[in-house]
Amino acid sequence: MGSVANLESVFKTAARGRLSLEGHTEGSCDCIVCRTERPFEMPEQLVTACIAGDLVVFAGAGISTEAPTVMPFTLYEHVRGELDLDPSEDLSFPALMTKFEAARGRMTLLETIKQRLDYVKSFPSIDGQASQFHKELAGVFTVKEIVTTNWDDYFERCCGAQPFVTDEDWVFF
Repeated sequence: MGSVANLESVFKTAARGRLSLEGHTEGSCDCIVCRTERPFEMPEQLVTACIAGDLVVFAGAGISTEAPTVMPFTLYEHVRGELDLDPSEDLSFPALMTKFEAARGRMTLLETIKQRLDYVKSFPSIDGQASQFHKELAGVFTVKEIVTTNWDDYFERCCGAQPFVTDEDWVFF
């Protein structure tokens, strides 16, 4: 049953914005920690899937380095600022990255992404906040599959996940 308790902790961590609430009481102040506290009830389907070993975790942007509690701005906002776009121009993430790549080159785009990840890694407290969800998930031993679009390696480092890559991914290795 320990795995189910760990699972509840994982989802509570995600629900409250991936910050530790140690030393805070819900609603006690308007700091970034208390402000992100979210009520959470563990759905019975998650408990059942966890016990059966049938739980698959899908995680995308916002779970690590893109979390607003980790960095004051997203990669999207950074790239958008670099291009100095008209504020009324609403672009999807892929469209913005394609536009940046066309203007500055693929190598600059990859360097921009790598610099962001390296910056987070260079500060243990920021890196700890970015990887908190992953560390919590590592304790849920019944999770066999994780599907993510993230570029960081937190699932590999914290959870021991084995990456599945395609031929196009090898350039990043």
